[in-house]
Amino acid sequence: MLESDVILTDFYIHYKYIEVLIKEALLHGRNIIMNKFYIVFAALALYWFFGASDKVDLHANDVDSNCSVVMFTADWCPVCKTAKSYFDRMDYAYCEFDVEKNSFANQYYQQLETEGVPTILIGNRLTVGFYPTKIDELIADLD
Repeated sequence: MLESDVILTDFYIHYKYIEVLIKEALLHGRNIIMNKFYIVFAALALYWFFGASDKVDLHANDVDSNCSVVMFTADWCPVCKTAKSYFDRMDYAYCEFDVEKNSFANQYYQQLETEGVPTILIGNRLTVGFYPTKIDELIADLD
């Protein structure tokens, strides 16, 4: 499967979910105000999934001057383990910081105002969670 197919599939899944929400509201005879709410919600969700910028004011070099990729993790996080395994398999250089054990790293993590781990800072671009296609894209943009 090509990278563009993965992106389109991801978009299609989110689009279909939002479409189902709107149809459900219309089929159950909810009032017009509620239907408008679902339409506005759908538009905002599409913007959030695909339109929001991933650039942040913090750069990975600010956290560690030797790293252009920083991964904020926690020991208990299975998704963090998957992300680390992927980075190792792809031979991507990164610095890992456990936000629960490293108070210095936690300060930077708090500045990003994210909710969840892994939070991956690639240059000055951010991704929260494990999305290999997005990670590959951001790392390719570093070079």
